[in-house]
Amino acid sequence: MKKIVVFSVVVVATLTLSGCGDSVKSVEEYSKLEKAELGKMLKECENKFEKIFDSPEAWEGKGEAAELEGISQKIYKSRGGEEKHPSKDYFGFVGYGLVTDDELKKFGNSRYAELVECGRIQIAEKGGMEVINKPRKSIAEKYRNVGK
Repeated sequence: MKKIVVFSVVVVATLTLSGCGDSVKSVEEYSKLEKAELGKMLKECENKFEKIFDSPEAWEGKGEAAELEGISQKIYKSRGGEEKHPSKDYFGFVGYGLVTDDELKKFGNSRYAELVECGRIQIAEKGGMEVINKPRKSIAEKYRNVGK
């Protein structure tokens, strides 16, 4: 019995110190950080998730990448969309950063929360929501005069 109590205390302490259960910071909170610090954090995100999304398993629709994709599908469907990834219209992690805290609580897990956090870091690093929501030229408009 004593071992169970000690184990429980250790688990609770570990989860508390690791930040488990903490909510993901908002884009506004990340925007207050230095651009260099955001760049370092974004590089850590890339290193962490590159292994998952560039793996042979991911290309086959298996493993952790497939699990994360499944969560994205649930979120998109809950928004009233068809089967589509919520981040397809954005580059990198940005689309994940647009997942709301409520959606994250309802559908996500701790690993998906890390992905959302990376998205919010990337949004802040790019200049915030104003920059992300700014209308952009279509690819056709952007490259209209190429080769002329």
